[in-house]
Amino acid sequence: KIHGNKLTGTIPTEFGILNRLQVFEAARNMIHGTIPSEMGRMVSLLSLDISGMASPSLTGTIPTELGRLSRLDTLALADNQLSGPGLDVVLGGQLTSLAYCYLNNNALTSTIPKEVALLKSTLKQLYIQNNRLTGTVPLELGECSILDLLDMTSNKLQGSVPQEICQLQQNSNPLKSVLFVSDCKATGLQCPIPDCCTQCAGDK
Repeated sequence: KIHGNKLTGTIPTEFGILNRLQVFEAARNMIHGTIPSEMGRMVSLLSLDISGMASPSLTGTIPTELGRLSRLDTLALADNQLSGPGLDVVLGGQLTSLAYCYLNNNALTSTIPKEVALLKSTLKQLYIQNNRLTGTVPLELGECSILDLLDMTSNKLQGSVPQEICQLQQNSNPLKSVLFVSDCKATGLQCPIPDCCTQCAGDK
């Protein structure tokens, strides 16, 4: 864990040989450049946090090789300048242990893949707000029955929130709070069912 320092430079490709490392947390530093594809060899990782880098921060795409990290429980890439179709890598079902996913405040441009349903027994928190995501919200996201926090505001998503996602609120344990934040705008993603959205973006 080396987060919260003033480390500079790029992430060395040599990190790929650290195949027994379980936790890599380097958030809130001054690291820039791209995420090396070699990090996909760090197959023992349980937590990867390289979020919140100071300007110029991390750029480029999320490498497809990260899909090999099948033991990964927590992935935090938020508050950078990552772009491209990264959700296919992260939510495409390859990260079979993923529970906590923080991709917010980037420039990701993909759609939300239907394969997110493959994470239905693990995914608990999903932050994808403030990106450039397009398309509609797949009803398969509603199959993630243990999801207790979902924020997808400030994207370019269209249509209505599927009833299957609203059902997560109704089916939740009374002792468990399900937080779902959406845009609730006349154009863009809408919450048509009363009380489906816990909070609208404009109410923040």
